[in-house]
Amino acid sequence: MNEPEKPDAAKVAKFRDRIDSEIRAGLPCEEGRITECQRSMQYYNLEGVQLVPKREAESDADHAARPKRSLPFCHRVIRVLTSKMYAPGPSRSLQSDDVSTKWLENAYQDNLINSLWQRADRMSTLNGMAAFQVAATGDPEKPIKIHLWSGWHEIVPYEMPGRAGDVAAVVTIDRVDEQTRFTYWTEDWYRVYETEKLQKWQTAGGRTARYRPDLSGDNPYGIIPFSFIWHELPVRGVGSVHGLGPFLSEINSTIDIEMSDMCQAVSAYHTPMGVAYDADPNFQVIKKVGSWLRINGMTTDISRMPAPKLDFLQAELDISGGWANIRGVIDSELEALGVPLASYRMNSATLHSGAALMAEQMPLVDYAVERREPIRKYEDDLKTVALTVAGNYYSQPELLRGAKLPITLTWPAQTLDLPGQERDLVDADSVAAGYESPVMVVQRRFGLSRDQALDHMKQVSEDHAELQKIMGWLVAPAAVTKPGNAAGQQPTQPNQPLPASGREMTTKATGESSVASPSSGGNGTSGY
Repeated sequence: MNEPEKPDAAKVAKFRDRIDSEIRAGLPCEEGRITECQRSMQYYNLEGVQLVPKREAESDADHAARPKRSLPFCHRVIRVLTSKMYAPGPSRSLQSDDVSTKWLENAYQDNLINSLWQRADRMSTLNGMAAFQVAATGDPEKPIKIHLWSGWHEIVPYEMPGRAGDVAAVVTIDRVDEQTRFTYWTEDWYRVYETEKLQKWQTAGGRTARYRPDLSGDNPYGIIPFSFIWHELPVRGVGSVHGLGPFLSEINSTIDIEMSDMCQAVSAYHTPMGVAYDADPNFQVIKKVGSWLRINGMTTDISRMPAPKLDFLQAELDISGGWANIRGVIDSELEALGVPLASYRMNSATLHSGAALMAEQMPLVDYAVERREPIRKYEDDLKTVALTVAGNYYSQPELLRGAKLPITLTWPAQTLDLPGQERDLVDADSVAAGYESPVMVVQRRFGLSRDQALDHMKQVSEDHAELQKIMGWLVAPAAVTKPGNAAGQQPTQPNQPLPASGREMTTKATGESSVASPSSGGNGTSGY
């Protein structure tokens, strides 16, 4: 395939001028997408109560006074769907370039990169897109700072006309103290625009932005210092990618309206209105909770007036039916999205075996494994931007050479931790067969990086040695059951070297031999 023709200078200038006009007007063409993302973020940030709509003919005062409820449906679904990708994150390396690999590892560690990637995965799933911005700090100890933008409401990418998916300009959006700042980035320069501070009494004029040349300047990095992570690859252009936010927000809104209606009905039911029928006309009603409403008959003959009585207005409420409907909506939507009900509800009481747990959780594992391929590209894009920014800013050509190398990602195996002895036997068999090392098992079990897993195992070894000195008669060295040794089978002989799969230990107190159980505590531990 031929390389796309590079746009000429006149087309580039026209393209950039069009964006400049859009920024000065307050990005009106992006208003719909920005509003959509802001609404999704409100539901994700558990602010759904603020979005319960007014009823027909309901006054502002009545709407503000009535009780409202919001279910964190959107928030929970996003977190469950993305729970497997960066827990733990992958190991990263550049082929045949130890210098760039080490530099990138240190820079990523300073910026808590796995936490940023986990957040980026959530935001791209919610809003369709998230972006990393890399900036040089001038500090040799921490040379770069990586900032995350969460969606279209914070960053707007512009692709060159006729080149779908090729981001040629970026506009970031900051809102502080009733004032909005737009920062417009190209490969050559960056420009800052600011709106006037919007006063409380203002109803217009808060969107128009003016150019601030004193805050603008040349781009010192040689590239646009941004990389993107998308919910789906933008094969038809960046505007074609949408996240799950709008879909989940509509469901959340429907659920919240029904919950708020039930909440008000229950509130009224628990404080019903008392009615005084045919009471004395001098009986004065005080309007407050628990007070009475007087209703008199229309008869003109006092001798025939009905006897006074007191009663309560009670409505027939089907609250259980309302909750059944809400649960039905949730269950059907989760099933369609491939979200396990047990994960959403954090309840596994109905799962009785490791096989049932695997069947329940497998959609999340499949989702994470399927998403790894596009994630490799997004990780490679961030690596390229980080090394290029640092290489150009600090004049380090070795980093620029590393930016051209592909990144290698190695994820721990996507497996499900089975409860109890099953998990220990599976891990021991995997080590014995040579599929995994004990370090890999520790990484997977505890969600650690390779270096952290090694430190963990060193600490385990040191702790055992220390305890042997203090209470050697009670504490024996860590041992692992030989794979395949079922309960009651004869283990290996005592005082023999540890084979590839297990070891027996002898206690000093009794002289009796015993085999460490993978799931037991005290003397019988798996050594992890």
